[in-house]
Amino acid sequence: MFIKTMRVSLALAVVLGLFLGAGGTSLPTAHASPGVDVLIVIEVQSPQLVGLATLFSAALRNSGLFATVDEKSVTVSRSGEDPLGKNTTGVQYDLIIILPIGVEQGVLTQIWLVTCPITTATPQELLAGLQFIQELVATGTQGQIQAAGVQDDLIPGLFSTLFQRNGWLRGC
Repeated sequence: MFIKTMRVSLALAVVLGLFLGAGGTSLPTAHASPGVDVLIVIEVQSPQLVGLATLFSAALRNSGLFATVDEKSVTVSRSGEDPLGKNTTGVQYDLIIILPIGVEQGVLTQIWLVTCPITTATPQELLAGLQFIQELVATGTQGQIQAAGVQDDLIPGLFSTLFQRNGWLRGC
């Protein structure tokens, strides 16, 4: 498992490095105006994967799709546990990306994209941002890890409800 995880990490690092070095032109192009506020929740603990999360964050910033990209490192005992709790900051986000500890351990093959439920009223810039992230992760990991949103998997949907109730998600 460790070797597989490190191979995926290395592949993602190489692709993200190329993306950052090329000014963002070697991966999917962002076509929407900025306006999406993003929080990246990092549950991973190894220095290599924390470094990858930093590269991922930089790739999102350089894409031109996102108004704000914040990071928050958290410690959880298992994947699926609430990594944020009650929002005491008052800052809300349109998208919360969870890099779950299970990816680091080789148990999970998904990162989670948590938004309000996707409807016809969902802003186009958020949809473009979700598509960009899904393509970035698929390309960077050669399909070994998926970016699953509320329309793809139950866990992001559960986190959507939880984060809305706890004041992290805007617009639900």
